[in-house]
Amino acid sequence: MTSTAIATRHVVWFGPSRNRVEVVLTEPPPKDTLDPRYAACITHRTACDCREAGLAEDIAEYRGELTHIKSAFEEVLLGHATWVHGADEATGRQLQCKCSGCVLARRLGFGLSNTVELDRPAPRPARPILPFLRKDKSEVPF
Repeated sequence: MTSTAIATRHVVWFGPSRNRVEVVLTEPPPKDTLDPRYAACITHRTACDCREAGLAEDIAEYRGELTHIKSAFEEVLLGHATWVHGADEATGRQLQCKCSGCVLARRLGFGLSNTVELDRPAPRPARPILPFLRKDKSEVPF
């Protein structure tokens, strides 16, 4: 009998990359403190369930906060020339928006959707579509 499910390997690593120790787990570590293993943990060893649950929850909260902050910057600075590319460095700095929001966004590396490209080539005009049939004749003009 074959299984269609793919086995996922659950691993926890300790130490620096050169002397890394790898511990294979029988089940995935807890995702947050609502996991029943968090309340059941009594040994408090390295990588125990309560520490892994707390760490995973903190990481998820920090990622959520960062996403919220980035989206707020994008919303507030919509239409600003936060970043200017394509010119020399001095001209690019002169053309950048100087409001405090844009200054903070540049300092933090946010607001990347508010980028202005200066040296973009102009779009080529569309080639006129020529009719295959002339108005006076009903054959193709070759």
